[in-house]
Amino acid sequence: MKKILFLLIAFLAFASCDKKDVPEPKGKLDPNAMITLRPAASARATVPGLTALEIVEQAVNFCYQTYWLDNINTGEIKTVVRTFIEEHKDLENQLLRMWGTDIITQDGDYRKDFTNAFNVYITNASNDTIAYVPDA
Repeated sequence: MKKILFLLIAFLAFASCDKKDVPEPKGKLDPNAMITLRPAASARATVPGLTALEIVEQAVNFCYQTYWLDNINTGEIKTVVRTFIEEHKDLENQLLRMWGTDIITQDGDYRKDFTNAFNVYITNASNDTIAYVPDA
């Protein structure tokens, strides 16, 4: 009943607005926006002697733990694994890319899943940890 009442009020509010009163949207998230991950000196410490280029070349999975899934605090630790496709590996600039929608949804809502993550690490094809992000 509350939903029907809310929809009715929302409909009436929009129906009573003049198009001149509605501000133009400032923009939408570009569905192709990417976040860059650049291996740093602290990441290289996981495997002695592994360079940033080798980390990017060998990266297969991006793993992390979080209490959040789909912006809902589950109250328990969940492990999330994402796979890097070859198009998300920039060997020339020695960096990895992930989708911007891992931080902000297509609707522009903040996504807490990744930004509240801990135990963030990258694995190779053998599922060995080759880099990590310190929790600090």
